[in-house]
Amino acid sequence: MRRLLCVAAAAGFGCAAKLPALSPGSAVPEGARKTGVAILVSPAQFQEGWAWRFDGVDYSLGVDDRGAVRFLSTRSTKVMTKEGVHVGQSFSDVQRVEGMRVVAWPGWGYVVELPSGWNAAFFLGSSMTEREPVAEDAVAQLFRGTAAGYGARAKD
Repeated sequence: MRRLLCVAAAAGFGCAAKLPALSPGSAVPEGARKTGVAILVSPAQFQEGWAWRFDGVDYSLGVDDRGAVRFLSTRSTKVMTKEGVHVGQSFSDVQRVEGMRVVAWPGWGYVVELPSGWNAAFFLGSSMTEREPVAEDAVAQLFRGTAAGYGARAKD
């Protein structure tokens, strides 16, 4: 069935990759590798960075000292949340999602929390929160969870 949908979609729309069901607190998935670079997963919080490829999409993982994934993100335009949110989509479109909530994470970015548990990030200016998002700003990345608990929801 998926193949049939992909073939039909390839005629003009492309075939969206599937987002992983990996949740904060999960073990590091098979095939992930350490990058040797720490990543900023929330305001003033860094974690060991890992790279992982799932369904043809590259993800960055933030992994804690116990080996648990606390942060999962992608900048790929190939995936979409259950709400239809994707990287590159305008802030005005994302605001139409029922149940979404916009929060500022000072020094990190603006986050749109989505009912699915995924979040859309907007990085605006040199401080990442230099100004509030406006209609034409675009989603920079999709992500789930952080070790600090900012916006982490367990819903799928």
